[in-house]
Amino acid sequence: MFASAVDMVRDVIDTQFEGISAAWLWQGFLEELPVAHVRAKGGTQGFIDRHDRVEVSVYTANPVESQGGQLGALDIAEQLYSKLSSGPHYTTAGVIDSVEGERTPTLEAYTSGVDVASFSIFVTHRQVPLT
Repeated sequence: MFASAVDMVRDVIDTQFEGISAAWLWQGFLEELPVAHVRAKGGTQGFIDRHDRVEVSVYTANPVESQGGQLGALDIAEQLYSKLSSGPHYTTAGVIDSVEGERTPTLEAYTSGVDVASFSIFVTHRQVPLT
């Protein structure tokens, strides 16, 4: 059985980035920014390990650039991308052996009051032993 790559990435974000919530998007999430939306996009499985594509989108209130001590979506996405790429990561959901970037952080259009920046990574992890 393999652990969820999404759960492992969320755990890294939640435990190592204070003030950012890693979650599914819910009604009213715009009132609790910044939020990191983490989702799986498929992958491949070998005999020993699995390579899952994971996409992370960071939602923040405008402005686009850092001002007044608050980080913009692209700034936060760059920090997450850098931290996740420096694995391995030991999480409560499982172990991330390595992370390889697929798409670097990019600022995307969303709304006039919210910025979103996203990136894609490949998460390599092994099977979780059954107890």
